[in-house]
Amino acid sequence: QLAFNNLTGVIPKRLFQVPKY
Repeated sequence: QLAFNNLTGVIPKRLFQVPKY
């Protein structure tokens, strides 16, 4: 689950460049 969480946190940051909610 940690790896999945990291991906969901990294993908939107690179594509949408949104702040961490």
